[in-house]
Amino acid sequence: MKPHTPIPALCAAIALVHGCSDYEPRGWLIDRTRVLGARTEAVAEPGRASLSPGERATVTWLVVTPDAPPRLSWSFVACLPPKGYYASTRCTGPVLAFGAGTSDGELVTMELETPTLVATGDAPELLVLGAFCANGAVALDHRTFTARCLGGGDALLASTRARLAKAGINRNPVIADDAVRLGDIQLPPAKFSVPLGPCSGDPDAPLVQAGAESNVQIRLDEAAREEVSSVREGLMLSHVVTSGELDRQYSSFEPAQAAPRNVSVALTMPGAQPGDTPGRLVRLFFILRDDRGAMGFAVRSICVRP
Repeated sequence: MKPHTPIPALCAAIALVHGCSDYEPRGWLIDRTRVLGARTEAVAEPGRASLSPGERATVTWLVVTPDAPPRLSWSFVACLPPKGYYASTRCTGPVLAFGAGTSDGELVTMELETPTLVATGDAPELLVLGAFCANGAVALDHRTFTARCLGGGDALLASTRARLAKAGINRNPVIADDAVRLGDIQLPPAKFSVPLGPCSGDPDAPLVQAGAESNVQIRLDEAAREEVSSVREGLMLSHVVTSGELDRQYSSFEPAQAAPRNVSVALTMPGAQPGDTPGRLVRLFFILRDDRGAMGFAVRSICVRP
């Protein structure tokens, strides 16, 4: 693995989680249920994304919708990745971990026990296949990576790779609580799982004018990235909104760029709509990732008034 993060490598990692739909021209807009990312974390050491044999871990998926946070049934399997750079995303060998359950809200957490060294051999990572249904339990076929909802219809599919400790220690990058601003307004962390709808300008969702134009500014600190083979790694930031318009979906923090890196993204607020009294809640999601499987999530809210 290269010691820093070239943008093509990160784009490949993003495609693994999202699928080809992530490259739509309006990929910054949450206009349907989507999986925005997956964060792997050791239970014994929160923040560590590389897993040791036999330890308990979690894989937390960020699943978002344009309206209310979803109630989902889910299922997952973990296996060794198939060999070959262009291999299909599926399990060709034995299942090493699996689970199923239900979850409320955007953060869907799945617990797994990291397989032993005997099971993983010299593999540097695990492949984790996830499937999500809003209509009944999930029937997941890991051999073809297809799934259906037992209440009818196809499941939402997503995959990620969990780094194993033998490939080297890695930690999830963090977006600081005071790192996001909208123009001159600092946006504090907002709560996940808050239904979208009318709002009146709560402390974590300041009022802004419908149709106005502003810049979302995100500060990426030196602490967010690690040194790999004596070189600072690169990071990629995804930014998406539930309404309005961004000028792009991705920003990068290149190895050669000095910290802090101040990212600015143009945001046009949505126009006023019937029922927006006193205002309408809009959510902004930020996903910060390296090219070794580590990831951090942040959410902010604004209240758009007519």
